[in-house]
Amino acid sequence: MNYMNIILQIIALTVAIVSIKLYFEHRKSNYKGIYTGEFIYKNVNKVTHDTMRSLWINLFFFMVIGLEEGEKFFDPNDFFGSWVGKVFIIILGFFTFNELIYPHVLTKIHIL
Repeated sequence: MNYMNIILQIIALTVAIVSIKLYFEHRKSNYKGIYTGEFIYKNVNKVTHDTMRSLWINLFFFMVIGLEEGEKFFDPNDFFGSWVGKVFIIILGFFTFNELIYPHVLTKIHIL
């Protein structure tokens, strides 16, 4: 394991610890901060939310696990075979779901 992997894992562990601390702070009855239990925030729509969530989850996974053997972070010759290309495809999937599939297909399906 190289030093870069160790540094990324330390960053991921730090972020996880801070998130756990904030989780408990947000649930205090006297909490007065930016966190809302309804997950409704100014300037954050569904597409932005889903895109950033996907990006963060993939980035966090990358920091903890790293690349698979032989996988490149970015490869201009095989973009979709690289880590960046795979994340791009996932984000594009979220975007197409929120902009096309959900409003124009899913809402039209009548399931009993």
